[in-house]
Amino acid sequence: MLLLLSLFTPFYTDSHSVGFLLSTENTHYTVLTDTILPLANKNTNQSIQVVEFHPDSLYDLVEATCAMVESGVVAVVTPEGSTLTSQICDLLAPFQIPLVSLVATDPQIGHGDHRDNLILLSPSDTYQSQAITALLKHFKWFEVAIIGSDSSYGTHGVHQLQSALTDEHNFVIKSLVFFNERSVSRALGAIKRSLARVIVLNCEGRYGPMVLGEARIQGLVAKDYVWIVTDAISDSPGLLAGEGDFEGLIGLMPSMAWGSPQYTKFRSEVGIQPQITQTVLLASDAITVMAEALKVSITLSKPNCSCSNYSEIEPWKDGWELRETILSTTIDGLSGPVYLDSEGVTEKKQYDIVNFIYPDGLTYPIFRQVGNWSERSGITFHSPVLFHGGKKTPPIGLPNQLSGLHLRLGVANNLPFAAPIANCTGPHCWQGICPEIVATLAREDNLNFTYEFISPHDGEFGMMDPETGEWNGMIGDLLSQRTDMIAMDLSVGVERKQAIDFTVPIMDSGISLVVMGESGKNNPFFFLSPFGNSVWMTMGAAFIVISSMLNLFSKISPYGDYGQKVHAIQVCTCTKCEEMRVAKHKGNIKFKDHYSSDCMVMRVEEDAQSHMMTFYNSLWATGAGLVGQGCSSLPTSPSGRFILLIWWFFVLLMLSMYTANLTAFLTLDKIGITVDSAAELVLQSRYKWGILEGSFVESLLTNNVDPELKKLVEGAERVYSVEEGNQRVLDGLFVLIDETPAINYNLVGQCNIFLIGQEIQPFDYGFGLPKNSPYTNLINTNLIKFREEGYFQELWKKWDKTPDRGCDHGHDVGANEVLRMDTLKGIFYLLALGLLISCALLIAETVIATIQDPMDIHHQSFFRKLARRVKLKWQDITTEWFAFRKKLSDIPKEQKNGIGNNNGRLVSMFNLKRLQRNSAFVAMAAKNKDTTTLTITREIRPSGDGANL
Repeated sequence: MLLLLSLFTPFYTDSHSVGFLLSTENTHYTVLTDTILPLANKNTNQSIQVVEFHPDSLYDLVEATCAMVESGVVAVVTPEGSTLTSQICDLLAPFQIPLVSLVATDPQIGHGDHRDNLILLSPSDTYQSQAITALLKHFKWFEVAIIGSDSSYGTHGVHQLQSALTDEHNFVIKSLVFFNERSVSRALGAIKRSLARVIVLNCEGRYGPMVLGEARIQGLVAKDYVWIVTDAISDSPGLLAGEGDFEGLIGLMPSMAWGSPQYTKFRSEVGIQPQITQTVLLASDAITVMAEALKVSITLSKPNCSCSNYSEIEPWKDGWELRETILSTTIDGLSGPVYLDSEGVTEKKQYDIVNFIYPDGLTYPIFRQVGNWSERSGITFHSPVLFHGGKKTPPIGLPNQLSGLHLRLGVANNLPFAAPIANCTGPHCWQGICPEIVATLAREDNLNFTYEFISPHDGEFGMMDPETGEWNGMIGDLLSQRTDMIAMDLSVGVERKQAIDFTVPIMDSGISLVVMGESGKNNPFFFLSPFGNSVWMTMGAAFIVISSMLNLFSKISPYGDYGQKVHAIQVCTCTKCEEMRVAKHKGNIKFKDHYSSDCMVMRVEEDAQSHMMTFYNSLWATGAGLVGQGCSSLPTSPSGRFILLIWWFFVLLMLSMYTANLTAFLTLDKIGITVDSAAELVLQSRYKWGILEGSFVESLLTNNVDPELKKLVEGAERVYSVEEGNQRVLDGLFVLIDETPAINYNLVGQCNIFLIGQEIQPFDYGFGLPKNSPYTNLINTNLIKFREEGYFQELWKKWDKTPDRGCDHGHDVGANEVLRMDTLKGIFYLLALGLLISCALLIAETVIATIQDPMDIHHQSFFRKLARRVKLKWQDITTEWFAFRKKLSDIPKEQKNGIGNNNGRLVSMFNLKRLQRNSAFVAMAAKNKDTTTLTITREIRPSGDGANL
């Protein structure tokens, strides 16, 4: 039905008319036709022709547009949205009749060659999307759902918003859905399942009550929710009248000149009953702009166009000129200053932030301005915002419960984690660790959901087919949306994590090897088992090094028995010491063979000589420490004592580990298992081993970088069920490789089944969820709480029957592997550090002894005394340590006087000691002018005579 109505006939008969084309379903139809257009006609003296059409009939639209064209209007104004505006523009473009759109904001509406007659008074949705993004950032709402109509206005606006949020990188779009009149409920159901609390609605105004009404029914309009609506709904508050639950909506609309003198005057003219909205103000401004432009273009010809023959359309020759005049026209209107760029788009890129409320004194709702946004200044608020439920504090925008949701949970038969209850039908007929965790979660106040268990058709957990890329089992059900979550002990792996998300771990796990014990076999060299060959060889080397260092430090240290005595002989100036030095020089008799002297410097207890740290005594002291025993020969110098202290500590640690590991190997030998690790299993041929076909264990070991674990998979036989694997273990000589918790549970009642070695390749168990699932955060929060409370440990104790087996031994062997150098090298490092500290102590001893040395005429400074010590020690090393002593038969007769005949044997410490009890050697140098002959004389003294020569 068409209505062609001339609202005003101007005084001048040749004046031009402006068309106003609107649909009968336009939310502003009444106020525009009854109030605004007559008032604008009156104020501008502009002839306006109004034509209406039904929005759902394209034929009706074409008829209305052609009626406009054939009536001779010079321009058309329309309050319709982007979809209808684009259709009207396409019909008017061939005639080059300008079309002024009040509220079309689709950024894709375009200004191509076929739409160059379009003029837009509202900014595009690109800027509205920026304003919404700024609003979300202001309140820190970073998780959002978006719902839009499937029209061009809805889809293009949603895509603009999606692009703006994606560019910010910190937003998460929980759900993005489109709807039509028949799918509103389904679209809102998807948003509800997403658990989004902040929802942006982008649709035409007439859809607003439909969407918000259904959202209220589904419980999505509540105090914890936030609804942000775009300008099409903000421009139609009357549609929401009587719906009090909608109070608290937040909207955006292009900035208007609220409170300006023009607005105040306009408001007084129209009265208070009509709702003043964006469309109302822009309609008045559009008529004013057209009137001003036509005043300038007084020479325009009257259009003479017809739609009768579309193939031979002649465009209006002055249409482009009128368009340019309109673009150059500026006014200070009700919506604010009106400026248009060369493309025919408003230059005002500003939005008002409005709040849907029922103000006191009014019987209808309004969108009250509470803030504004501009491209230059960003977002600002000048009034408090009212949120849903009458709250004045912003909601956090995050889900805090699952109340009202019914979850479908994937589960499979795998005790102790889950198993169906016999003779029970229904979704809750499952028992085990995982069903108990689910039941506890469902009872939590912040979750409070209902659920049902769904098992996969193939009974599998889920593996990916390498050829097709398809997943089977519970993971396949999750990806196909047959379930909402996998509530099982799902092993976390890289391949699975690429397909789904996991919760925080509910339990730690790993891979273990299980075997049946046999009768023990004797091992004659069992005592060597605790340490590896490298450790035994390194300990032997350490024994030799420590013994050598102990002997060396005793000789070098000025506080050692040897070093102290030899240095005294070398520097003592008394007659007796001179005699001994002459005797040594002549007879090559070493200083250490002299045991007593009457001089104070050289007096050493005779019975202490047997305790001197010779190399033999050093070996004895070090070796005794190896077996935890002491000895009578101990070093006297601090450096030597520190070496021995470090050695004893080293031995203490090694003995402790040796004893502990030996116990474990004796146990291993007792139960007759000849392998104690995965590495040894690969190298032997006595035992066969197997892995569950298609299991997570097989996948994990196959992809492992450790070559030994890869060999473990390559040499393994495949078993096709846990029951088959367990039976083969019970048959003997078969090792099953499986997940540790499953093996532990299957050990119940089997005292002759043992774990081999340590657990390999640790991993976690967790529940599975679809990628970016809205339930993840809430589920994780409660699972973390359960872990902190020890709930999972108590649950495992309830279902794990291993402690009740009644066995008198543990069920693992080889847990203490052969200790090798890579494990014990730290102890050897400690020993090396002790040697370095001893060297430092030796240097300190030398410095202190040098300081204590008496000064003489030639050695007055510290460095001269130190140089003398070093020189004398070097002489001692070169002449004493590496020179062979002469036999008595090689010594001249006159030099043997008083020494006695030892039948050609070497002069021993014992013989010298016996001889020196009865005599003292006196060396006198008789240096004549013509000879350098030295003679050795012997003076017999009474026993105990201490008189000096």
